[in-house]
Amino acid sequence: MTDREKAISYLADGHAFLRAYGLYGKSENEHFFALDRALENLKQKDECSYAPEAAAAIQALYEAKRLITARASVQGRRIILGDWFLSLAVGLMLPLRNAAITSFVSEEMQKIGTSLNKLSYRMSQIDYLKTVDRFIEALYNGSADRLTREQYAEGVQFPRNLPSQIGVRQKSKCCNLQVEAGSEISDFGVLGRGAAYRQNRGVTYNNSLLNVLTAGYYNNTAKETCAALSQMEAMFSAMYAGDDADEMSGWIYGALMSGGKRLRPILVHLCAHLHQNNTINITNIMSTIEIIHCASLVHDDIVDRSPLRRSRATINAEKGDGYAAMCGFRMIADALALVADNAPERIPEIIAAIPKQMCAGELGQFDIENKPELQSEDEYFRRIGCKTAALIEGSCACGAILGGADEQEISIISEYGRALGLLFQLRDDLLDYSAAPAHTAPAAHMRETGLMACTGQRPDAPGKPVSQDMERGIYTLPLLYARVRLAGTDPAEAAKLDAAMRKHIKGPADFNYLNAIAEKTGGLDYTREAIETQAGAALSALALLPPGPYSEALALLVTALAGTQTRTSAETLQVVR
Repeated sequence: MTDREKAISYLADGHAFLRAYGLYGKSENEHFFALDRALENLKQKDECSYAPEAAAAIQALYEAKRLITARASVQGRRIILGDWFLSLAVGLMLPLRNAAITSFVSEEMQKIGTSLNKLSYRMSQIDYLKTVDRFIEALYNGSADRLTREQYAEGVQFPRNLPSQIGVRQKSKCCNLQVEAGSEISDFGVLGRGAAYRQNRGVTYNNSLLNVLTAGYYNNTAKETCAALSQMEAMFSAMYAGDDADEMSGWIYGALMSGGKRLRPILVHLCAHLHQNNTINITNIMSTIEIIHCASLVHDDIVDRSPLRRSRATINAEKGDGYAAMCGFRMIADALALVADNAPERIPEIIAAIPKQMCAGELGQFDIENKPELQSEDEYFRRIGCKTAALIEGSCACGAILGGADEQEISIISEYGRALGLLFQLRDDLLDYSAAPAHTAPAAHMRETGLMACTGQRPDAPGKPVSQDMERGIYTLPLLYARVRLAGTDPAEAAKLDAAMRKHIKGPADFNYLNAIAEKTGGLDYTREAIETQAGAALSALALLPPGPYSEALALLVTALAGTQTRTSAETLQVVR
């Protein structure tokens, strides 16, 4: 297999997506100009075994930029496919261990995001050829001893001579920072239009999951976790709220600091401390995980046309879809850049794969909108496994690796994370139905009437409109169960339900009907049983680990998220042991 053929094999899945969604454009030979340019430049430098990976990475970066710079089609599939290609690009770069390259990708995302303000902006082939040349220059920058094919085959890592610009800024501003649990978070310094987020200034840390731990008997664990989260948020401040921060940084910082449970970085911290071993770079990994999660929310808001997120106007509502898309792109690039610096070998591979899984789950949803015949329980669990569970499972696995767990323990902790992720999404979907139907309103109605306050919001997530999936024609387990149940007991009602699921939700009456059907057929109880099943699977995995405050804190998170807080985590673990 030639270098070109190997490079194209890395891109195969993404180009299959492009063809499937009619976004491929030119013929195949014309389309690979960035890859061919990169291969030619690398050949002129010297012959090295990482040429296919580097060339595929630059072509993937081109695809990501091409998808987003078509201003007329900046939403939906283009956004998700852009995420997929960007994740592939950085995923191919990370094994090279070249911080200059990961910094370069972040700079490219920032540059193109700024360019979107120009109404006539389009990415030309000439502009991108210059980008290819800069990529190759960054790849070789400062590398006096380049790897030969033989050295690379023997496992010698590509030398890292230049720290990323992000890393320099973090170290210069955070190295002497001492943050204690419960301390105030201040000095946000958000610039431009993002200054609206200055209202966060001086807010003390209040996290519902940490409160759960504190309410148990894990006060020290909660304090340590709180301190780690404060360090993570100090890193966000250094990255996006420094004196030299631009407007886009302000909006990104506002999104990162707008609240949330911080479940995923909490899991990284708890799993890393199961053995109290060396946890180098734990703040970097916690930050990476949370930034990826937040980026996915920014892009979800574009796809779902959401005006609110956590009681605040979304970036797309304030700045437009293109601007919000580039904020998300830049966040993913920044997040992956963080793991290029001294992370254990397996962690970059795990993290780089997560956004691709999340994108695959989101892309699958486009194909099944308002098509109940394509939506089933099996499809639902595959979907949420990609969209939600993959990141939570990856958070736990990365924490375990940081903590020095052996292969068996990493596998066990990953199983815990997978079950917890499925539980989390099942609970989230159930709450859509649990909201009082008489007080709900779909997001489209909220936009039309300008209702941006409490109408149509879930009781557990103020500021988040109810049933955005339903509005798109994406249905969750309660209704999928109801559909199967009615098909066997009441064909007439089943046909009526199918007709309702094939159209867009138009108002409270539609939602009330679907909510009532889910309740009447036992769909809500069935979903509650599924939550209990996943809770049992998560606790069973934990029971295989040595007991201690961190494993018991992880168990307490399960019981809290499952809504079964009648037992303490220790009592629950005793049951499964």
